[in-house]
Amino acid sequence: MRIASALASFLAAVAAVLSLAGDAAAQPGCPTCGRDVDPAFKFCPEDGTRLPLTCADCGRAMDRAWSFCPFDGKPIQPAPAAAPGEATPGKAAAPPAGAPSTPGAPAPAAAPGTGTPPAAGTPPAVALPPGSPLAVVDAVFDGIQAGDVEGLRPLYLWPAFFPDAKLEELDGTVTKYLERLVERVRPTLDHTTRKPVNVQLGAREATIRVLVRNGSARQTTEYVFTLVADDEGWKVTSIRP
Repeated sequence: MRIASALASFLAAVAAVLSLAGDAAAQPGCPTCGRDVDPAFKFCPEDGTRLPLTCADCGRAMDRAWSFCPFDGKPIQPAPAAAPGEATPGKAAAPPAGAPSTPGAPAPAAAPGTGTPPAAGTPPAVALPPGSPLAVVDAVFDGIQAGDVEGLRPLYLWPAFFPDAKLEELDGTVTKYLERLVERVRPTLDHTTRKPVNVQLGAREATIRVLVRNGSARQTTEYVFTLVADDEGWKVTSIRP
């Protein structure tokens, strides 16, 4: 009876894991916004949702309520770290932040603009560009559908988009381009859905591939956006249909 009970428990665990794997295959995107994401991502780059948990050793989908993988016996999640200043077995409690590590040693200097000393080994903070490149891509499509030429203008880095245009002629060139863009592309976006299928994101540049599907015409068009970031945020530098 014990062997039969143990076998039944094992088969139930295997069935649960296979069910999770099937769910993950059926829904490869972010469970919140539905966008496709790179399998290596732990969080959705659009809305920050934590993506489904997998075993770090075998890669199979796991239930977050489990502590160990039923396939290889490895821990699924590391044990929680001790709170600052809390003692762990065999180890003395850490001194409060900012206190000298040895008697008589000076406390570390506070980080610029804060009253908190930086942790040992912490790299200097890097200022990230504001906004999201995916949000800029969405704003471009929304602006075209709305026919909002002036709203589209700040979404581009025009000197990079038209590198050969003279500065005094750039404003007129931009206006003509946006008017033609709206006139040509706007009708093609009726009754469509769009989905980014590949996002290559760097610290200051990004490439995003978007599929636009027209359900009534059963037609799919691919757009590849290249963006760079300056102090104001992300700007489009090229679009390849």
